[in-house]
Amino acid sequence: MKTIQQLILTFVALLASVATHYGQINTRLISQQTLGAETADLWVQGNYAYVARGDEGLTVIDVSNPAAPQVLGTFAPLGCHIHDVEVVGNFAYCANYVPNNSGTPIVGLYIADVTDPNNPVEAGRIEWGQGGGYHFAGSSHSVHIESRGAQRIAYVCSLITSQLEVFDVTVPNAAVYLSTINDPIQYSYYSQPHEAKVFGNYLVTTWMAGGFTIDDVSNPAAPVRLVHQYTSGDWIYDCAMNAAGTHLLVSHAPTGTSTIRIYDIAGLTNPVPSIALTGTFVSPSTALLHNLAVSGKYAYVSAFTDGLRVLDIGNPAAPVQVGWYDTNPTSAAKSATGGYGVAVQGNGVFLSHSTGGLYVIDFVDTIAITKAEWRNSSKTLTVEATSSGAPSTTLTVAGFGTMTYNVSLGRYTLVRSGVSSSPSSVTVTSNIGGTATSTVRRR
Repeated sequence: MKTIQQLILTFVALLASVATHYGQINTRLISQQTLGAETADLWVQGNYAYVARGDEGLTVIDVSNPAAPQVLGTFAPLGCHIHDVEVVGNFAYCANYVPNNSGTPIVGLYIADVTDPNNPVEAGRIEWGQGGGYHFAGSSHSVHIESRGAQRIAYVCSLITSQLEVFDVTVPNAAVYLSTINDPIQYSYYSQPHEAKVFGNYLVTTWMAGGFTIDDVSNPAAPVRLVHQYTSGDWIYDCAMNAAGTHLLVSHAPTGTSTIRIYDIAGLTNPVPSIALTGTFVSPSTALLHNLAVSGKYAYVSAFTDGLRVLDIGNPAAPVQVGWYDTNPTSAAKSATGGYGVAVQGNGVFLSHSTGGLYVIDFVDTIAITKAEWRNSSKTLTVEATSSGAPSTTLTVAGFGTMTYNVSLGRYTLVRSGVSSSPSSVTVTSNIGGTATSTVRRR
């Protein structure tokens, strides 16, 4: 018979086991590369992940084998605090967040040549002070690079001017100021640009407590304000567009909760611009839904201490969660640590964690085949299966076609007649990854 102490230890171990796994839905950890110190945003291009690491600069990681990332070179100019990065071609554009705006000059944007990933070198910079002038806005939260053929346009979220400063950075060491995108609620301390992204001719900028704006940047030297969407009490962080380009996703943080709101932007093509709220996803906890990446019909959301959440946005009016990987399963505190930046490549999701480094997470389905039989009398193959992503995932029986989700049964089915002989087994695959194989019962 177990002693009371042994029972308590067994119970504690059981709780620890549950806590470690309760936050995994349709996901699994492929690898984690600890980096130490602070980790902010990231960018993934080809075989490399580029991770902004604050005072440690920019680190390049080889992710050609996602299960075994290899740290390569680091770009860390003296006094840097790199907070965000985007890579176009052989150049990494690094937003430099200067704490307390200290130092002279204050660098807002570093441009690094990453042709040799083992040895990134500075190719240019934008700075404030020492003759830099007002529009050379140093200290920035984030940066977005728009490619127009060979031309590169940088949208810099300045923490000095509290505006979005626009530059032509086609020549890395000779940036040219083009224009300023104005804060919609000027002279408000908490209305500062957080993120900016260009979709076609539209620039979407999130302004924290100032809502978000949409500007026509057909001519980046003369932007035209189309929309200012503002909800008092909300903090606005990031934005993304669905694959069809018809709906805009925005991460909102009303008091006491956090949401992803989806707006219909079809009205932007009309003479009178208009947008309408279509759907909303509410954070299942108090964790902040922060950065967004969209691939296909899925939105991948960094959620601080909740780690990563995956939403099916195929129906913009009814976004639903289909995946979750909790990077802090034993933490009850929902603070501003944890999943920060997110990028997607294939079924692989790359998540930068403010203290945990780089996570590589696989978005996969959990499938169970509940029935697989072949009837000799009718030459009919019947396959039934369940999916943890149902009903938003698509299941396929290899060699026999796509399954249909049966609402009343609560599972996927496939009935195929004209199968002349019984297959020894069947394999079911999901469009988000994951397979299951079962022997076929002959009747």
